[in-house]
Amino acid sequence: MKYVIIIAGHIAALKSETARRLGEDLGIITLQRYELKDYLAKSYVTHTDKNIGYLNYSAFKLMRDLMRKILSVNHTLILESDFVNPEIERILSVCFGFDCQPMIIFLTGDEQVLYQRFVERNNKLTGIHKIRDILCFEDYLAKMRKIKPEEYRNIITYVDTTTFSEDDYQALKQQISDRLV
Repeated sequence: MKYVIIIAGHIAALKSETARRLGEDLGIITLQRYELKDYLAKSYVTHTDKNIGYLNYSAFKLMRDLMRKILSVNHTLILESDFVNPEIERILSVCFGFDCQPMIIFLTGDEQVLYQRFVERNNKLTGIHKIRDILCFEDYLAKMRKIKPEEYRNIITYVDTTTFSEDDYQALKQQISDRLV
């Protein structure tokens, strides 16, 4: 059976680190949108807000195209990003076209903790990775509410990363590993 593990969730819910570690620990090819966006950004001289939006869209399209190519020769793949529902729908349609089982791991947590994590991280970011449209906690909450994970209740696992310890990570890794067998 082929599997696509979709690591999604709220901003600053530790998606990138979790996906990277799972890929390394389980020996699974992992595609992360921010890495694809970095790759595409090298062809731009300036990074305007319009270009950054285009880079996000292009990185998602590249991810989906690579997903198709990888699924044609491999059985399991991890995709990571702050996906919105229409993007998840597009990924699911590719999954069903390749007769593979999708598994959504939705990382979330206490809103205040995630927001504080976001602020600390975003202050260190520059260029295409700095998020410019979240200026306060209310903006963060509005961005969180754009994602509707409940639409995928049959294939979703929620993971609270408010205090995500090594034991929590190991339990998640074991849970995914057990489902892949």
